Amino acid sequence: MVCGEETMDIKDMKRQGLTITRIAEITGRDLKTVRKYLKRKEPPKYASRPPVESKLDEFKSYIEKRMVKDSMTNAVKMLKEIKRQGYTGGITVLRVYMHPFRPIVETTTRRYETNPGAQAQVDWGHCGRIFHLGEIKPLKP
Repeated sequence: MVCGEETMDIKDMKRQGLTITRIAEITGRDLKTVRKYLKRKEPPKYASRPPVESKLDEFKSYIEKRMVKDSMTNAVKMLKEIKRQGYTGGITVLRVYMHPFRPIVETTTRRYETNPGAQAQVDWGHCGRIFHLGEIKPLKP
């Protein structure tokens, strides 16, 4: 697409006496494109595209109700519910629609520090086995 500024440049080059072929070479446009924009009296106006209907449109009020009132945030479960009501779309559109309604969960861990020597900490994630009361038992976290 040729923008408004480029349209003006094409017309300016023509006023300076350049041929359509030479203008096409300079701008990198096809001859037919240069001719088309030379014939126009005004620069092109581009309109935004009309909104496209989604398969999810008729289920949006139900989804919002379930998410806000009932705290339903699982897209897989929501998909099963609306499929029973006649939804024929996929889960990706549903996830994109549900995303802004999901609560923000803080996942950071607060650092806990003590003065040196004030506390000892041990990570018991995996410590092997211990012999206790005549049996070998695994140490569990």
